[in-house]
Amino acid sequence: MEIMEIDTYFWKNRRVLVTGHTGFKGSWLCLALRKYQAIIYGYSLNEEANNLLQGSNSCASKCYIEDMRDTINNGDALKSALLRWRPEVIFHLAAQAIVSESYTDAVGTWEVNTIGTLRLLGICREIKLNAAIVVVTSDKVYKQTSTKVVYTEDACLGGKDPYGASKAACEIASEAFCGIMMLDSDYNIRVATARSGNVIGGGDMSKHRLIPDMERALNGDSDMVVRFSDAVRPWQHVLEPVYGYLLLAEELSKGSKGFNGAYNFGPDRKDNELRVIDVVNYYGQLNGNRLRTRVVANPVTRQMETSYLMIDSKKAKEHLGWRPVWTARQAIEATARCYQDLGGGEEWDQRCLLDLQEFERAMYEGRS
Repeated sequence: MEIMEIDTYFWKNRRVLVTGHTGFKGSWLCLALRKYQAIIYGYSLNEEANNLLQGSNSCASKCYIEDMRDTINNGDALKSALLRWRPEVIFHLAAQAIVSESYTDAVGTWEVNTIGTLRLLGICREIKLNAAIVVVTSDKVYKQTSTKVVYTEDACLGGKDPYGASKAACEIASEAFCGIMMLDSDYNIRVATARSGNVIGGGDMSKHRLIPDMERALNGDSDMVVRFSDAVRPWQHVLEPVYGYLLLAEELSKGSKGFNGAYNFGPDRKDNELRVIDVVNYYGQLNGNRLRTRVVANPVTRQMETSYLMIDSKKAKEHLGWRPVWTARQAIEATARCYQDLGGGEEWDQRCLLDLQEFERAMYEGRS
């Protein structure tokens, strides 16, 4: 397949529901969908405090035609929204997405991430919705090993921490639901799952995430506490998986065979194996070496989290034509520029749209 290219005609005036639309990744997805003139609906909790793209004057908050603020586990509210909007495409991003919070509220994490996904799929089946559904999970769904394994989609699922385990359970539940739907010949629901790497980009202010924590340290003139300095993660700009989700949804909607199942969207291994401390040091350099760091040991985190995590995206490349556009360092540079420019008073929405345009330019320049 050729290098990825978004079918702009496909998205124009298409009814799209984004659950978790007020979150960091959901907001960036809505910006892209707005560019392609989709009719966007949102279903989410209020996440404005954790996401600068959702301010009252941002275009991310104005992307959708209508939205509903409620938990994904309120079946009555969710069913009412689905019946009213009848979306043709659903991007399911609503989740408890903070790993550290899953330690303190494990049951709540499973209720949202696993049961909430099943509730959404079950209601879609109940009302006989004709839709393509992309369920967004995580790169942390894989059973951890002690070696430097690059995980493919058929690797064993697992998850030591409640977040990873709940997302792995979400994968299993989605696959089982697909099996049920194959028995329903009069239904036309297509489901795939998407596992992306550690995303970064402008606007995120969630607690216990690396870039937001560094920004808070820089702006508050405090130390940046680094808890797992040697951990290697698949760092990528948030727009990398966003465009993967769009391509996957297009193929599902067109009824293309063999496009269900799971897809990894992560950076190429070469030149992207950065440790947490590497990201922190580079981000500090890009901010004039003003960032003060303090490395501490967290025994709970070290027991629960893997020290090395990379995912293989060969399937997405072969099936969808998807390719990583920016290297990890380019993603860090784009993120740093975004926060720096906003310090000069530029609006978040306009600044992030510039990143989207730069990303697309690089994407199409890289076509072969």
